[in-house]
Amino acid sequence: ADRLQGRGRVIGLDFNDDMLRPASRKAQRRRASVQWMRGDALALPFRSGTFDRAFIGFSTRNLSDLRAGIQEMHRVLKPRGRLVILETGRPENRLVLAGYLVFLGTAARLLGLILTGRLWPFTYLARSVQAFLRPSEFVALMDRCGFQASCIPLSRGLAMLYLADKPSG
Repeated sequence: ADRLQGRGRVIGLDFNDDMLRPASRKAQRRRASVQWMRGDALALPFRSGTFDRAFIGFSTRNLSDLRAGIQEMHRVLKPRGRLVILETGRPENRLVLAGYLVFLGTAARLLGLILTGRLWPFTYLARSVQAFLRPSEFVALMDRCGFQASCIPLSRGLAMLYLADKPSG
């Protein structure tokens, strides 16, 4: 929103009002020009070919129908538009992967319980990370949905940056 300097619109969308309220307050504090709205990623409330860019962070694995969500993001992008996804990763190094999975299943859950008093979100996090597609599988799915996709491992593969371009025409 800051980079556009009023020359475009930025819309933030989430299914959960509990996520929208703090996001809206944060944007107001920064005086960022973002329109926040509640919506379902599987049925985006926008016309086809509306957006130049779409971004999703650490939420793709939460979609109840991953293929439908990717297809819906493809639908709302203009030709030559880009989908950028930041998601948890699956390190290729077996030792790093083993440590990561042990951390998610033990220390992350314990820290989450201590800090928030709630265990289930951190149990869900560990399960959803383990169940999510491998990077090559996710890239292949995005390609099948009409994108030309690639991925860049971040932090030794603990996170992945996916870039998916919608071809022109």
